[in-house]
Amino acid sequence: MIDHDRARELFAVTSDFALEPDERADLLAHLDDCGPCRAFTHELDDLGRSLAELAATDAPDRLRRRVLDAAAIATQPTAQAGANAVPMRSRLLRAVMPPYRSPAALVAMAAVVIVAVLAGTLSWQTPRPDVPSGSDTAAAVSPTPAGSDIATVNPTPAASVEPGASQDPASTTPPTSGYTAVADLTATKVDGAVLALGSGFRLASLDGTPAADLAGRLTVEPTLKFTIEQDADGAALLTPDEPLTQGTVYQFTLSDKAGQTLDTWAFQARQSLRVVSTVPADTATDVPLDTGIEVTFDQDGVTDAASHVTITPATEGRFEQHGRVLAFVPDRALDAATLYTVSVSPGVPVQGTGEILEEAVTFRFETAAAEGAARETTFQFEDDMFESATAERPVIALWSFQANEDGSGQDHALIEVYRLPDLGSAIDAFRQIRGSARWARFTTGDLVPTDGLRRVAALDAPLEDTNGILWFTLPERLAAGSYLVQHPSPTRPIQAILQVTDVATHLTISTRMTLAWVNDLASGDPLSGATVAVDGAELGRTGADGSLLVESPSALLDGDGARCGEPCPVVITVRTTDGRVAFMPASGRSDFGSFDGCCFDSSASGQDYWQILHTDRQVYRRTDTINVWGALRDRDSG
Repeated sequence: MIDHDRARELFAVTSDFALEPDERADLLAHLDDCGPCRAFTHELDDLGRSLAELAATDAPDRLRRRVLDAAAIATQPTAQAGANAVPMRSRLLRAVMPPYRSPAALVAMAAVVIVAVLAGTLSWQTPRPDVPSGSDTAAAVSPTPAGSDIATVNPTPAASVEPGASQDPASTTPPTSGYTAVADLTATKVDGAVLALGSGFRLASLDGTPAADLAGRLTVEPTLKFTIEQDADGAALLTPDEPLTQGTVYQFTLSDKAGQTLDTWAFQARQSLRVVSTVPADTATDVPLDTGIEVTFDQDGVTDAASHVTITPATEGRFEQHGRVLAFVPDRALDAATLYTVSVSPGVPVQGTGEILEEAVTFRFETAAAEGAARETTFQFEDDMFESATAERPVIALWSFQANEDGSGQDHALIEVYRLPDLGSAIDAFRQIRGSARWARFTTGDLVPTDGLRRVAALDAPLEDTNGILWFTLPERLAAGSYLVQHPSPTRPIQAILQVTDVATHLTISTRMTLAWVNDLASGDPLSGATVAVDGAELGRTGADGSLLVESPSALLDGDGARCGEPCPVVITVRTTDGRVAFMPASGRSDFGSFDGCCFDSSASGQDYWQILHTDRQVYRRTDTINVWGALRDRDSG
């Protein structure tokens, strides 16, 4: 049976290639068994239809030639034949992308190539007079690595092109006269090979034009506002109004009075050390037992990194440093069906630059089951928290990971429901569940203990199937309050919170304002005077229309923090004037609607309008009335 990464890779390939018969059979068998993967295929289909509706544009000749050259190389006959021959599809991918072990990484890298192609059509260089036609010298300079000796890059100025003339570098005729620089731009503060965040810039004229005049024709991408002063030598000093942004590459363009480009420069601001990738990836499952563990940094010169790494469960082995990659080689195979946590503590130094890793980095992965181990059907709740009105029988959704070889699924699941005593215990239980490894296949982490809790329901719930998502309905309505819902599997028990309340709360958070809107599901009226609080700190009370609009507090903007240990999702609580209470998380899971660390999201946002659309819930019966609300506003006119 193929794993999730392989299934997603094969489905993505079907957009452009026909699968081999055995590949197609493996894919179909996996999709029959796996609800999340079926949901993923629906998302990818929607994305494909959206892409098909975009306007097409011809690629530049140079790009076209490079792709065709790669294809020609890839499709040449191989030296080996028979079973060892490489299929044309695989050879083509290898011709344009470096090899990588993970199938998911291969799909992601293909997406990067697509993005690079789209971006590359926007910034082609007009050839320099002193560079032969056909050279691949780029006008848009790549960011300077933090370990290089180059603090600024002065790329080639683009030659003037008459209006209406071709912009394709392959067809542009270089000017016959030599290029003469008209100005020089340098940084005033440099940290090693990059700019200090407090750096300014000095623009000096080389052709006699007043530097202040040149500075007035200087543009920066991304936008950088600055004041202009003149130094004793007549050069223009550019002082940014705000510090530079870490890691950002600033592209300066100097134009003449007609708007033609005269010169360009690129600078990169300093950035603290970061971890850019790990092997295995965070939340990876079915990881081979013979895997190594790798941490890749974004800068050269990292030292003493091994002393900052801890692996849980403790694993014997050795560390090796290979450039930017710190590798851990275990002495023996990792344990099967085990959740591993790797942490890199702050303080990892970079030799010669003074940079350090400022924030801790943690990633988790789960190893594959032992070869020949018995496979059992396991479940995962579709979300950490469900809600229901007091007049309704609660509906709970879940996914299944089926084990039957014939593809048939389990149509029942054991379910237990426990009453939580108060709001505080409900919030604590929710936070513990939110921190669990719900993406894992065999392990769940610490469960909320049920000792001392009153069990209000136990049933063998019949499961309904809607587009790959299973769901069931509790046989009776429940009294208002919070409940712990549990599937007590001996293999992989799972838990979720159920909140039964008629206090319906909507929350919208922006960087400036936060809107809370509270309504009564029993009466259908807004709830005025309800107290809204963030982790116990009161934000205010709702008005006559049930809404509260306030400036966003830092507690909401900062997101998860260490106020109650990690993880600690921010929680909004609502208390009505008649004593009813409800709570809701201020943010969704980082892996909401996802598994295996690969996320998908069905939401979309247009570029011309601010738009919001919400339904009153996500699961409906055929006889239900669907209530929706929304807002639409033109981004330009308001």
